[in-house]
Amino acid sequence: MNLDMFCESLGIDRAKTMERFAGNEQLYVKFLKKFSSDPAFSQITSAAESEPADLDVLAKSAHTLKGVALNLGLDRLGGACQALVAAAREKRTDEIPELYDACSREYRAVLAALELLG
Repeated sequence: MNLDMFCESLGIDRAKTMERFAGNEQLYVKFLKKFSSDPAFSQITSAAESEPADLDVLAKSAHTLKGVALNLGLDRLGGACQALVAAAREKRTDEIPELYDACSREYRAVLAALELLG
């Protein structure tokens, strides 16, 4: 998969995102390849699956992943993380499982696309 296909598959506004990287596609791809090594999603998972959910860790980790995602143009993942942050901060624990699932789906979609990017 080339970069155009990668961006299209994840709904990335390529032009807008490339502005953040001064038009340097190699730099962008370099940061994308580091994405999976960020521990935030595993921290989100641990916090969401603990009983009861660790809302402080969940909010902090989801906020971190949101920032990384949005900087990389991964707006769908960023939006899913933002919803999770809001629910955790507002202690809406009944919404956490559904919002975590949405975040997880978006995260897995990014990882799958990264695998194909090569």
